[in-house]
Amino acid sequence: MSLLITELALDVIRKFPTQRKYFYMDEAWSMLSDSMGEFVEGMYRTVRKNNGAMCIITQGIREIVDSKIGPAILANAATQIILNHTDVTEVAKLAGHLGFTEHEVELIRSIRRNDAEGYRELFIKQGDYAKVYLMEVSPAMDAILTSKPEERDYLRRLQKQFGGNIHAAINQYIETKRAKKLSIGKEEAA
Repeated sequence: MSLLITELALDVIRKFPTQRKYFYMDEAWSMLSDSMGEFVEGMYRTVRKNNGAMCIITQGIREIVDSKIGPAILANAATQIILNHTDVTEVAKLAGHLGFTEHEVELIRSIRRNDAEGYRELFIKQGDYAKVYLMEVSPAMDAILTSKPEERDYLRRLQKQFGGNIHAAINQYIETKRAKKLSIGKEEAA
């Protein structure tokens, strides 16, 4: 299935060679296996030749490093975006594989996340420039982008309850979350 979707995306990329395009591969580990690795490597070339950029999104660097095409991916990664890491050993591994300086490692270790306040920080390095940025999303975007299964399920149930009206569902989600002053948990899931 992922191969079919990727081929369709490449057809669109080739169709508009002069327009800048970005191709995102989320949960990329599933496409970095030996059988798909060569395809992904070829895709990098195709996207780049057609005025595009590839973005690999993964939970950890290990999936990239362990793949046969890992060195090519790392060599072509002009921009790295790193979220918070509570495991100090993971930061050291990142530094080793991505060539981060001691200062950059300290920046990564300084990253904070506060779900209750609705923000998180992220480290972005592009070329020789590296900095920690604060990312804050609106309550509506939080409802849409949450990765917590119980919150996603709650929003889906609300959308069904409101006859498919996603705007009403989001408003109710926000109201419930504010009234509870905490994450939506199992009691709302019932």
